[in-house]
Amino acid sequence: MVSANYQPDLDIEETQLSNEEIKKRSLTGAFSYLFRSIFLQIIGLISYFLLAAFLKKEDFGVYGIVIAISSFFTIISDIGLGASLIQKKESPTIRELRTVFTIQQILGWTVCLLIIGTAIIMHDSGRLEMGGVWLASAFALSFPIVSFKTISSILLERDLEFGKLAIPVIVEAIVFNVVVIFFAWRGAGVGSWAIAVILRAIIGVIVMLGIKRWSMGFAFSKEAFGNLMKVGAKFQINDMLAKLKDELFTIITAFFLSKGDLGYIQWANQTSRFPYKFSVESVMAVTFPTFSRLQHDNHALKRAIEKTLFFTTLAAFPLLAGFAVMFIPLTHLVPKYGQWQPALLTLTLFCISTAISTISTPLTNTLNAIGQINTSLKLMVMWTILQWTLTPILILKFGFNGVALSSALISLTVFIVVHVVQQKVSFQFIDQIWRQTLASVVMAFVLYYFVSVWNQSFIHLGLGVVLGGIIFLSLMIVTGFEKMKREIVSIIQKK
Repeated sequence: MVSANYQPDLDIEETQLSNEEIKKRSLTGAFSYLFRSIFLQIIGLISYFLLAAFLKKEDFGVYGIVIAISSFFTIISDIGLGASLIQKKESPTIRELRTVFTIQQILGWTVCLLIIGTAIIMHDSGRLEMGGVWLASAFALSFPIVSFKTISSILLERDLEFGKLAIPVIVEAIVFNVVVIFFAWRGAGVGSWAIAVILRAIIGVIVMLGIKRWSMGFAFSKEAFGNLMKVGAKFQINDMLAKLKDELFTIITAFFLSKGDLGYIQWANQTSRFPYKFSVESVMAVTFPTFSRLQHDNHALKRAIEKTLFFTTLAAFPLLAGFAVMFIPLTHLVPKYGQWQPALLTLTLFCISTAISTISTPLTNTLNAIGQINTSLKLMVMWTILQWTLTPILILKFGFNGVALSSALISLTVFIVVHVVQQKVSFQFIDQIWRQTLASVVMAFVLYYFVSVWNQSFIHLGLGVVLGGIIFLSLMIVTGFEKMKREIVSIIQKK
């Protein structure tokens, strides 16, 4: 079906960027995402702490199952076409954009039906309560709704307009967290998330289309689809393996672990992801389109990788080390947090694996951005095999803690990723991370040694946080003052 105003052979208007402009926009985008992340993480942390008090561990378990179901079926929500448009060197045509939009609408409604059907099956088998079915239905309906903003988002990413991309995300986060906190406080349980998910999707689309309009229409071009799928299929296979490795495994474990155990896993994993979201996810949103534009300049790409590793680990490592230790006294000081004490070991293990992910994720992102998706696929196959063989054994041995232990052990394969990327781009690795690693480990040991002190009151806990910050910064200054100075100056001077 082709709309009346369909213009198949026209390119969209797209800014042609020089290397210097790419660097400038990337740095501006990185800072934009940084400030956005600070704001979002403050909101997210407040919301998270309140929900951890208002909701039960079983609610978190149901939420984790629904998230896994929804995330798993995203393997057919895009089929790699979005990434293919971003990675594409030439400007996309209107024909290509409308083809992608049409396909995403079809896939969105397909995913919607699959999620609802899976939730009903799990409900009938006794593994998901009715509230979980309604929550899954909310996530399901959000897929076709959200697809209305995908093309606008891709066009902004191609022009590296990251500041504009941040606006809908901020609005969505405010709406989602305010709504979910209100209804959780009113005792709605998992239904709190259902209402928030739908409102977030609708408002996000409205805001995004207000920022970036395009000649929306339904159409299908076999030629455009074929050209995009040459690259998109590889991105899709990579994403499919990632879903098989994580989300499908979570769905399967729901049949073998109690909702309480799944709640522990979900809580610990979600807690460990906050520092990751603050540092890596914000940077990753910038690096893929940026690295794609720099793939012809090996030196510029080398420096971009090194800066990414240095600053993401500088932000994430101390936060993760602090989370792993300081949640121990927090579960003593907040009575309702006492329910999470059995999951503290799982939290620590997830923090370790998340810390290593701050290294591996930018590097696999680099492979994708420079067209080495085949190499990424091989790595993902390795991780998928390890996940499905190692985790069941560890669950049998250590219970729900085996999931996080498996994640930590598998993350140690990061050195394979480093070696593979260095074969493509010769960058310095150890020099970018050793100072942050040393400072974070020392900080964690000192804080843990005095954990009984931090247990005494919130004032003591606050003093512990301050002490941890002082230890980390002091060690970074002693071991890496010149390094930090050079990196900060190079950003200011855009070198």
